[in-house]
Amino acid sequence: MRHLERLLAALAGTALIGLMLVVLVDVVGRNLFNRPLAAGTELTELMLAAMSFLAFPLLAWRRRDITVDLFDFLAGAALRRLQWVLSGGVGALVYALLARQALVFAGRAAGSGEATAQLQFPLAWAWWGMAALAAVASLACLGVAGSAALGRGPATGADDEGAST
Repeated sequence: MRHLERLLAALAGTALIGLMLVVLVDVVGRNLFNRPLAAGTELTELMLAAMSFLAFPLLAWRRRDITVDLFDFLAGAALRRLQWVLSGGVGALVYALLARQALVFAGRAAGSGEATAQLQFPLAWAWWGMAALAAVASLACLGVAGSAALGRGPATGADDEGAST
């Protein structure tokens, strides 16, 4: 599991650095030379999608999603465990639905041969990648729910204080 986490983190970081470089070159080219980066918008969109979807499984597994804890001070350990079981289950369902919908879009894009306008990058590939990463995030949420149900606590080993916002 650690190898997958490191791989996803490295790829997400690479996408972020690539995104920053594309935006930098595009802005400098646009403002100083009146020549924006060719296909800069397409590259930005593709890298932003890659960065986001590569981060989803990491955030789900490490329980770093956004939560609002209004009544945690009232909850005991059993209720907090139930909260993580339910939130993991809901997260798994949402990511599974996202993966399913991405597969539908991938099928449509593959059937029509849809590609980006300038780079001619096949959009079906992007949709398939997003579907696969959403499915991994769904499995990560199931892992969190299962871990909480078995009383093993957070997947990160951290207490609840550091895992919520």
